[in-house]
Amino acid sequence: MLRGRWFLAALAVCALLAAGAAGCGDGGANASATPTRRATGTSTPTATTSATATDTPVPTGTPAPLATRPPPPPPTRPPATERRPPAPTQPRAAYPLSIIGRDTRFNTNRLVAPARTLVRLTFANQDAGVRHNIAIVDSTSRALVRTEIKAGPAVDVVDFTTPGPGSYNFFCDVHPRQMSGTLVVQ
Repeated sequence: MLRGRWFLAALAVCALLAAGAAGCGDGGANASATPTRRATGTSTPTATTSATATDTPVPTGTPAPLATRPPPPPPTRPPATERRPPAPTQPRAAYPLSIIGRDTRFNTNRLVAPARTLVRLTFANQDAGVRHNIAIVDSTSRALVRTEIKAGPAVDVVDFTTPGPGSYNFFCDVHPRQMSGTLVVQ
């Protein structure tokens, strides 16, 4: 008798599983579960399915999910070996210095500029028909910068980078005794 109960219990579980599978949208829309009586007085459900070639499946329950594409991956940073070109930079502004040559003299005998800085030197020769220029030299008389010798009136503009702090002589190559001074670099 104990063996018969195990058999009936196993048969009931199988019948329940079959009935559940038939109702999951796999073509068992017309499936039905009907209890049958056994000699023991217990009822067990049995599943029966009937289908013909003209039957069309009728959707039951929730529809199956549609296939979807996964979202695109987030953007990635370029690898460490890939370098972007540096952004273009504005040309640095030059430190302005100006000096005038008139009556065979400079208008000043002292110019001041910061050390290791791009300088824009403007020399204006205001002596009509007289040739002048300006040259700035270091302690070994090596020229840091030199404008062209031109008859006035004329203007010459040159850019140069100042050296380290110190005093540097400037003069006119044509009139070095009358036209001279000192550039102080700080």
